[in-house]
Amino acid sequence: MLKPTPPLCCLLLLFCMSCSSLRYVSGYSTASVKALQSFETLDYSFNKACRDKCLYEQLDEQKLLANDCNCSLEAKADSVIQNLFSVTNFYMEGLIKLSDNKLTSYSYEGLAGNITAGKIGNIIISERQAVAFQKIATTLTNAVTNRYRKKKLKQYIAEANEPLQVIIEALQFNLVGNLGGRLNTQQERLKAYTFDLFQNKDISAYEKKLIIEQYNSSITELEMIRKRIETLSLQLGTIAQGHNELNKNRYRLNDKNLNLAGKLAGYSATLSKLITEFNTLKKL
Repeated sequence: MLKPTPPLCCLLLLFCMSCSSLRYVSGYSTASVKALQSFETLDYSFNKACRDKCLYEQLDEQKLLANDCNCSLEAKADSVIQNLFSVTNFYMEGLIKLSDNKLTSYSYEGLAGNITAGKIGNIIISERQAVAFQKIATTLTNAVTNRYRKKKLKQYIAEANEPLQVIIEALQFNLVGNLGGRLNTQQERLKAYTFDLFQNKDISAYEKKLIIEQYNSSITELEMIRKRIETLSLQLGTIAQGHNELNKNRYRLNDKNLNLAGKLAGYSATLSKLITEFNTLKKL
């Protein structure tokens, strides 16, 4: 996990930050929301992995039927992951609003339904993770319906910290472990398929050259996806670390806590760096 170290520019901003009450909380939360948006441009999912697998299987059987792939469970798994990201994002947006005393104008209607424990496609949601989702959803509901003001900020943070850590841990595992595992399988399948093509004695040297180029291009693309997944996981870990620090200091949230302001500036700088790395990987 990257250790956040605030650059000189962040340290120089601390005194300016302290002039506006809790701007450092809003800054960290804003950086977190931007980091969470990386998921929307990941360009890989359980559903896509399923369809890629189906394509190779159809090629092996020498048939191509567009509607012959049953990936409904994988689509449901993607929906669960999306919900976990959404509840985390809505919480962070609420943190921005509450630290600016604007939560009364906040809406989280885009949060769809609930999640339940069990196996869904390639992912397993534990009871602890399902409860964590519900706790954060309840925290959001209480904050909005009870019209939380800035003085309730420490309660908002305390209620969400433990379930937020659980949800982020679940996201990291399912992204790096489960979705990354699908990438491994796809790479092995691609390697086997390419090897089988080379066994065809009717393929010319020129065609073999094209096959090699296509293979190398596909492997490079899969590796870029893997690096994006790993970078997104690092972003999630940084968000979790920052919120833990915020929770530890929830009784000292004031413009005089320059130590916390410095640490959150460090987490924000780390997130900014990781977002840049993620976006750079998308362009390669």
